[in-house]
Amino acid sequence: LTSFTPATRALAVHPPFKLARTAFPAKPRVSAFPLSSVRGGCSSNQPPTSTSTRERVRMAVWAAITKFLGARDPSVAFPLFIVHLNIMLYAMTFWMSRPVLPFLTKRLGASSVVFGYLQTTFSFVQLAGNPIIGRLCDERGAKIALQMCQLATGLSYLLLGSAWNVPLLFLSQIPTILMQSMHCSQAFVAHFTKEESRSAALGRLSMSYGAGMAVGPILGGGLADVIGHQGVALLAGALMFLPFLANLRYLPDHAPHAMSSSPA
Repeated sequence: LTSFTPATRALAVHPPFKLARTAFPAKPRVSAFPLSSVRGGCSSNQPPTSTSTRERVRMAVWAAITKFLGARDPSVAFPLFIVHLNIMLYAMTFWMSRPVLPFLTKRLGASSVVFGYLQTTFSFVQLAGNPIIGRLCDERGAKIALQMCQLATGLSYLLLGSAWNVPLLFLSQIPTILMQSMHCSQAFVAHFTKEESRSAALGRLSMSYGAGMAVGPILGGGLADVIGHQGVALLAGALMFLPFLANLRYLPDHAPHAMSSSPA
């Protein structure tokens, strides 16, 4: 380098690109596609997406449902919600079919006295079924008992809708011995709620029954003009299989004597 001029030696020791890079340091490069977006994340300077907003709304709704139903923790809020749906459908189908029963018995040739006997048969069968379903809840669990109640209720309505004579009307009342869904649902509520909120939770279960009772007669009376009285009973029987299928998927197994071991 001794044979070069000072300027030449400066260029040889410090090339132009090195001098420019030293004088003007490069800015850090920002990727157009941040790694967090590739991984499904969201950078801190981005506004919240609609998905996160929907998630917050969903969480807020379920928090309100959990509080309203009196669930002891959020993990049992959805099963408790399914129990309330059971009772709403149970009450709705019952009050769909009962108002059309007098017209159905009259169409089959039964007198008012026979209709009274039919109502008495239903009451006695219900009375006999109370201790049976209570024993079943204690020994086999509330889920099995509730499933048997829903199946028996649906079978009763299907027999009622298929009846072509008076003896079959009386036969349709026999499965109602297990029409005790309210008792099984009360066992679930007692297991899913805290002791201090249990009475309020049981009251709200009765409110679900009242909602079904309010809708059932209007629905049954309106459909009777379209599908007939027997069609209403058949529809009520078919609807009772919906909670049966939902219980299979969403209700946990309720062990015998779970009420006594439920957390306070």
